[in-house]
Amino acid sequence: MRKYLSFVVAIVAIVILSVCFVACSKEDDTPKQSNYATLVIVSNDNPVEYKVDLKEGETLSIRELLTKAGVEYSITTEAEAENVVSIGDLRSDIANSKLITIFTSNKDDQSNSAQTKVENYKGTVLKSIGAKPSDISISIGTIIYIAIIEY
Repeated sequence: MRKYLSFVVAIVAIVILSVCFVACSKEDDTPKQSNYATLVIVSNDNPVEYKVDLKEGETLSIRELLTKAGVEYSITTEAEAENVVSIGDLRSDIANSKLITIFTSNKDDQSNSAQTKVENYKGTVLKSIGAKPSDISISIGTIIYIAIIEY
């Protein structure tokens, strides 16, 4: 009987300790990396946000991002220049100095000139791109912000 009682006490102690360890275990507070790029299109001061799922290591062009998001666009190429004619409801109006401007969170694609435009989106500083739209790369975590800017 004494062996049986010792065995029961040991089992109860193990169960109690197990419950304590599980109840006291700390939840992982490290932020999880989302598997998407964010596309924001601002029309009439109304930002519309798209989350575009990407695979680990996948890189998209601006055209691929817009296509995956289901956004219609027109980007023309003349010689070495690219002209962003329209994206969604946005239309460039060169005669009135209103151009579609693409901003990015990717530092490698940001402009560093004196004419660089800056936007802040949800606490992230974005700068206008410093290359042709087709030359920028978009990967997991990248924010692309598109708006009409008057020059």
